[in-house]
Amino acid sequence: MRHIALVLLLVVPTWSMAGIAPSLLEELGPPPLDAYGCALSEEEVHKERNEAGDLVECGQYLDGVKEGYWVLRADTDSRWQGWFRKGEKQGTWLVTSPSEQLLGVARFDNNGQRHGVSYELEPDGSMIRHHVHAHGSTLHSCGMWVGQC
Repeated sequence: MRHIALVLLLVVPTWSMAGIAPSLLEELGPPPLDAYGCALSEEEVHKERNEAGDLVECGQYLDGVKEGYWVLRADTDSRWQGWFRKGEKQGTWLVTSPSEQLLGVARFDNNGQRHGVSYELEPDGSMIRHHVHAHGSTLHSCGMWVGQC
């Protein structure tokens, strides 16, 4: 009996993690990218530029709505990157600086609403603030300008 418990202890976490790890890597990891940071695809990739010629956003449309991996530039020159499903942000989105430093992590549910814990970071990696959301409702926020934790 002890041997079965030991085997289950060793096998079950490995077996269950085998199913989780690829989906997590797919969620966080971008597909192959071109020189502009846009997803490579056999389909047409939409690339929008501002008046200065800088890339503002890139990704694909399916039936007129954003679908798949997108890169969006904010006014602050930070870059949001993540996945759209049927026109809504889903899963984990990363915010990076022009020099590729992580500035934030935001999570979205299947309806495109903030869900879970989101972080805003300084370029040195220190946390500015974090938020906890449940399907679009803010449950908790703390950090700079929100009140210290």
